[in-house]
Amino acid sequence: MTINVLGTRTSLLTNTAGTATVAIAPQGNSNTAIEGGALDLTDFEGDIVFIVASSSAGAGNTVTFTVQDSADGSTFAGLTTALTAVSAAATALYTTLVVNSNNIRRYVRITAVTSSGSTGHCAAVAFGSKKYGG
Repeated sequence: MTINVLGTRTSLLTNTAGTATVAIAPQGNSNTAIEGGALDLTDFEGDIVFIVASSSAGAGNTVTFTVQDSADGSTFAGLTTALTAVSAAATALYTTLVVNSNNIRRYVRITAVTSSGSTGHCAAVAFGSKKYGG
């Protein structure tokens, strides 16, 4: 995995509530998005790296993680160039999603959607490089 511009200035991003890890609890409804909190990218530049993980979602079920952005922190949409990770049916997932903060709007979040049934347990964290060596 290559992470551009991070160097020694890597910081753990926190959402607007000050939480770093976005824990996504079990979800009973299929095809319903489970949404992480908004991350404000104002103080960051270059690549933002999301590390996502989920337990097995059950037989025949997949979990799709998607990165979304927003100008105001409340109205989100998928990125123009889709940034997703999909677990195989009944398989745990651990992967990274990388997006350049210069190519997206101010706020970003991650969502998880199941193909059917429950997601199991999911979590995501994000890392980025602070501007101005901060």
